[in-house]
Amino acid sequence: MKMEPLRNRPIWLNYAVAIVLIAVASAIQIWPQQLPARLFYPMFYPAVVLAALYGGLAAGLPATLLACLLLIFWHPSGQSFMQDGADWPGLLIFAITCTVISFISEAMRRSRQREARGRQLADASSQALRQSEHRMQLVLDNMPALVAYWNSDLRNEFGNKISEKWFGISPENMRGRHMREVLGEKLYALSEPYIQQALQGKPQTFERAIKDVAGVDHNTEASYIPNIVGGKVQGIFVFVTDITQRRKMEQELRVSEERFRSALENAPIGMALLSPDGKFMKVNRALCDIVGYEPDELLKLSIAAITHPDDIEQDLDFIRRMEAGEVSLYEIEKRYIRKDGQSVWVQLASSLVRDESGAPMLIIKQVQNITKRKELEQQLEAQAHTDYLTGVANRGYFLELAEQELIRAQRYGSPLSIAMLDLDHFKVVNDTYGHQAGDKVLQELSRICCQMLREVDVIGRVGGEEFAILLPETSSDKALDVVERLREAIAAAEVPLAHGLPLHFTASIGIASFTAADANIDMLLHRADQALYQAKRTGRNRTCVA
Repeated sequence: MKMEPLRNRPIWLNYAVAIVLIAVASAIQIWPQQLPARLFYPMFYPAVVLAALYGGLAAGLPATLLACLLLIFWHPSGQSFMQDGADWPGLLIFAITCTVISFISEAMRRSRQREARGRQLADASSQALRQSEHRMQLVLDNMPALVAYWNSDLRNEFGNKISEKWFGISPENMRGRHMREVLGEKLYALSEPYIQQALQGKPQTFERAIKDVAGVDHNTEASYIPNIVGGKVQGIFVFVTDITQRRKMEQELRVSEERFRSALENAPIGMALLSPDGKFMKVNRALCDIVGYEPDELLKLSIAAITHPDDIEQDLDFIRRMEAGEVSLYEIEKRYIRKDGQSVWVQLASSLVRDESGAPMLIIKQVQNITKRKELEQQLEAQAHTDYLTGVANRGYFLELAEQELIRAQRYGSPLSIAMLDLDHFKVVNDTYGHQAGDKVLQELSRICCQMLREVDVIGRVGGEEFAILLPETSSDKALDVVERLREAIAAAEVPLAHGLPLHFTASIGIASFTAADANIDMLLHRADQALYQAKRTGRNRTCVA
């Protein structure tokens, strides 16, 4: 409640009252010519007293002063009221008396004001206290927990409405009752050790199963907080919170975590939980088997520590995009480095879990070992590109690579040469020594070519005993030097046979170099093939240039 202040009257109003009262007193007087002035004082006394009672000093003193001035200076009959020296002491007594009356009236007025202010303050304080108690009770009644206070004699002094739910008693009816009466003998006996500890000044917190008035069981958490004043316990605050739902949620969480842990551990594929910075938080046995680490070893590492150096940047880039919200998950094929140093191919699926604020919380990774699949793919790719007998490129793959090199030579104007090689009298070898010996000759030829040529050079088997050699960045003269050394090495080679002397063989070679007229690889191969036929016609075991 807002208290209105006590206000003094305006000063002009006090002066006006004083003037009016003195004027009235003067008007009703009878002014005999010879009447002494002292006989007129009783007429002014009531006026001054009324003025003082009305306004205290602010009205009494002006009225006294005005009366004295009238007695001295006013001449209504033509002569002054003050006719002889004996009238002056009377005037002095009048002035002193009126002044004293004014001070007494002022004191009485101020006393009345103080009393009124005190009553106003008391009323305001009482109303504020009632409002505060009402607000506090509203707060307590709307709290989900039981709140109560028990004095040192264990008599209740206040509580909230939750007491009706637990004990079937309202806060009003609970006030003044002993705790034993409210709790009941059984619950009081269980709680008494905690009560006594609280009365000794030691806060207590414990859990207790309570059955409410409806007969429903609840898990509760109770706190007894001692109220200590001047080193002495005056009472205890009691707080009882229903934690049934919390315990249920905790149990459900434990079951959920156990299910997740079981699913993680028993998953047939590798699984891991990582922190946003890539540290392992949880791993399962399947992942440990893939990378060859024990769980405790893996938990000390980061994902980057077991990732193949060539695959780290790709993985980190996807993680950054996922944290930025560009993708919600990603799947890639990558390589891990096992503890023994070997590489293992895996199919990796990653997803990001965020907390309530949207910040990254953890990363879930699912890992499948696809090493065997990768090896099979590589084998199939090799079979698609490689001649099964000699290990060099087959015809299709050679033509594909040759076409790419031709395009590069056309674009940049770089030199390019192709050599066509054919074994001399290879049919005689097969007919005389058998196809097994012929296969060995083809394999030896391929070995010599791979040994003598550069890594950038491409060797392909384009026919039964016919091979093609692609020589990038090689002019016609240089190609002739390379091919001649190769032809001589072939002529010097020998293939051991099961019986008899080793088998010797030779080859004829034709060379063609890229020109502006070569629109495609077939034209270049055709010119090299023509040079090869020329070498055959001119005696074999020789090299011709187109």
